[in-house]
Amino acid sequence: TTTTTYATTATNSTGFNWSLSNAAAGNINATTGVMTWANGFFGTVNILVTANGCNGPSSQVVRTVTITPTVGTPTAITVSSGTEPTCQLPNGTTTTTYATTATNSTGFNWSLS
Repeated sequence: TTTTTYATTATNSTGFNWSLSNAAAGNINATTGVMTWANGFFGTVNILVTANGCNGPSSQVVRTVTITPTVGTPTAITVSSGTEPTCQLPNGTTTTTYATTATNSTGFNWSLS
C-alpha cells in the first residue's frame, strides 16, 4: 500500500478537513492528510482541504493529482518486415524489423543479449 502525506498551513488554523473527489483513488485521513492509495488506481483525483478556525472553515483549496496506468508486459516479439537471417550476413545487406506491443506503453528499449 502506498501512502502520501499532504500538508498545508493557514494562519490561526485549529486544524484541517481533508477529503477526496474520487473515492476509487483510496482514502485520505480527514484530519492528518495521509492519503492511502487504492492498489491499481489510475486516473484523476482532487485532494481537497479546508482550514478550521474561529470564524468557521476557510475556503477550499484543491490539488489535482493524475496517476498514469501501469505499463503492460510486451507481447511476443514478431518480425514485422524483412526476414530473420539464417546465415552470417555480408556487410549491411539485410535489415530485419522486430515489433511488439504493450498496454499503456510510450515506447520500448531494445537490446541484444
